[in-house]
Amino acid sequence: MARRKSLGDPQDRERFVARLRKVVQGFGSANSLAVAAGISEGALRKWMQGASEPTRDRLVAIARTAGINLTWLATGAGPKERSGMEDTPLLEGFVALEELSEARGTGPLSATEIAFSQAWVARHAAESAAELAGLPMPDDSMAPLLPEGAALVVDRGSATVSRDGVHVLRLDGVLTVRRLQRLPGGELEATPANPAYQSFRIQRDAPGVSVIGRVIWAGHDF
Repeated sequence: MARRKSLGDPQDRERFVARLRKVVQGFGSANSLAVAAGISEGALRKWMQGASEPTRDRLVAIARTAGINLTWLATGAGPKERSGMEDTPLLEGFVALEELSEARGTGPLSATEIAFSQAWVARHAAESAAELAGLPMPDDSMAPLLPEGAALVVDRGSATVSRDGVHVLRLDGVLTVRRLQRLPGGELEATPANPAYQSFRIQRDAPGVSVIGRVIWAGHDF
């Protein structure tokens, strides 16, 4: 019978597992983190259970993707967040998306700074990586599906609403998110997930209304 590989001091392993679980919880889910980091969800869950440990490159991928301090994740030393580390280059093979902004339209990713593997971006970008952007969920209109502040990735190449789905809209200069359904005559039915908000219909070419793109990924705290 094969012997189980030793993972070092049990208490040290338990502390690492606790830190890793905290990172996953803060990112939203094991699936979301695994996909964004370009790693196996099954492997990530084994690491979360303490059944095995990640290799160095995968540990770096997790830290970069989640925007946390690699040293803290690996050893528990130093701050958890990467504050003051903004000038640290991303790991090769990863990209940070720009952030949609009500004031500027687009700009440097800040409030929801998350790095994604280039392979993930290539699979999900309709045209190019430049079409993808990040956005913190601006309100609670899509709760509980998308809580306020959830990190969203928006495909701006899908602004034509070629199929029904959750989209980002700009209404009179303010960003919001709704599930859009195409109707005859060029109308769109905009439906919230939160029953406190009302559904409404819009024309694609209505003044003050524009579809920014379709939401293709979301991550949030539980």
